[in-house]
Amino acid sequence: MTPTIYTVIAALVSAIAVVLAALISASYTKHKVRNSFMSEMQKVYQNLITDLQVTNNRLLTERETDREQLDTMKNKVQIVMVDIAILKGKQCININCPSRVYP
Repeated sequence: MTPTIYTVIAALVSAIAVVLAALISASYTKHKVRNSFMSEMQKVYQNLITDLQVTNNRLLTERETDREQLDTMKNKVQIVMVDIAILKGKQCININCPSRVYP
């Protein structure tokens, strides 16, 4: 064998090594990018879950407040209905009636 054949073989071995290193590096980079993407997606989903929990808690509180206001209004309506019933009993068309209620 002549020195030029050794040079060609060395060049081929170097080229193969470079190609293998590039393939390994590309595979590593691909996995690294995929893992980074999945990590970012997890953060987004976690923020979404947190926002939904906050919204849900706020809506539950508002619903409870609305129920309390509704109960208060129902009580007031009952009182007004009793007052109306009492006033209807005092309704009189006779102008001189002592039970007549004047506005």
